[in-house]
Formats: sequence, C-alpha cells, structure tokens
Amino acid sequence: MISKFLNIHFLKKVKIDEDFILIILCIEIGTTKAAINYYRALLRYQSDFSRAEISAPVLVLWGCQDRPFGEELIDASQKYCSDIRIKKIVNSSHWINQDAPDVVNKYMEIFLKETPAMEHTYDF
Repeated sequence: MISKFLNIHFLKKVKIDEDFILIILCIEIGTTKAAINYYRALLRYQSDFSRAEISAPVLVLWGCQDRPFGEELIDASQKYCSDIRIKKIVNSSHWINQDAPDVVNKYMEIFLKETPAMEHTYDF
C-alpha cells in the first residue's frame, strides 16, 4: 500500500519530505498502537537517573538537522558519561545511518578500533 503510494508520487515527481513518510508509516496497521505504547512505557517506567554514571566508552553520532531532538540532549549525555566522544554530522537528520551511511560506518569503525577490548573474567 505505502510503496504504491510513494511510487505514484515519485513518478509524478512530487517532493515528499521525511516527516510525511513517517506519518504514512505510522498509519500502517498496528504501527500507531506500537508507537503510542512505546511512549506510554517510557513515561510509565521512569527512573531517577540523576546519579547514574556510565563509565564505558560512548560514541554519540548526531545529525545536525535532527528535528525531533535538540542538541541540548548531547549536553545532558555528557553529564552521565565519563568517556564520551561526540561526532556531529552536518548534513544529516535524525536518520543519520540512512543519510550518511559511509560516515556512520567510518566513525563506528574508528571508535571500535580505538576502544580497548574488555577483559572478561567469568565466574560461573
């Protein structure tokens, strides 16, 4: 259904922005309920993270054209992470892995290579 709709519009050379596509996808059977349940659970099961501290290395890849979330979230993340690397991708939206897959892959590859492997001690 959606693919036929999008193909018709693309054939007519109508520009469709990503917000419109997101709305169409949410109309698909069952997806609206799933999206609403996600946010219900998010609000229902809140925890007090004011004293949380993440000591593991963290990589944040941020699309500078992200509409749903503002850059202030990066500052909030820095409060909780003692070892954080932030890479801002200028020409990317919220969907950076689709907008700039090569850039995302390169940053992840660099991050994974420079982050030392964890030493495991298994006590079973």
